[in-house]
Amino acid sequence: MTKNLTEDYCSLNVKVLKRRGMIHMGTSFGPSGFVYVSDSLCGNNGSTEFDCFFRVKIYRNHIVLKDTRAVSPGSPLTTVVELERTPCTFGGERVWFRCPIEKCGRRVTVLFLKNGIRCRECACLKYQSQYLSRYDRSLRKCQSIRLELRGSANLLEDFPARPKGMRWARYLRLQVRSTRAEEFCWANVAKRFHL
Repeated sequence: MTKNLTEDYCSLNVKVLKRRGMIHMGTSFGPSGFVYVSDSLCGNNGSTEFDCFFRVKIYRNHIVLKDTRAVSPGSPLTTVVELERTPCTFGGERVWFRCPIEKCGRRVTVLFLKNGIRCRECACLKYQSQYLSRYDRSLRKCQSIRLELRGSANLLEDFPARPKGMRWARYLRLQVRSTRAEEFCWANVAKRFHL
């Protein structure tokens, strides 16, 4: 059975577009009104199967995506994706994509290029972490906490010191979470080697 993972497909993330200043009120880009979305804006996650094939034109309430890899060279597939804006608690707004599949219409942050442009659910994609064992998830959790604290992911090294500027309460919470995950990992290692 082949696993369809999000990492294997080209994606378009609305947060990345907003962070790069590409989503404004009624803005379009490029001489023809379209901008080519490169690998740095698209998350193709190192996939060799796809380059990023989106050309994007952005309006206030929707964006137009052209899939330039469409089968017939003269007619690229064009998809209109609605944008929804929700107010944030302390001002500003958050921008979302609406899944362009008619029966879905979910509010999502990321769209994927798989048989057209669609959300993760419509594309039947799963995250890599959904296939990990409990041990692997625990190991990944304590390593990511250590890296967040600017330390080494190696569990044999001492737990990283509190980074400058981090509140003690947050640091202690992270330390407790990491310790619990590490205890599970070490217990699992001991069980595997009959220690």
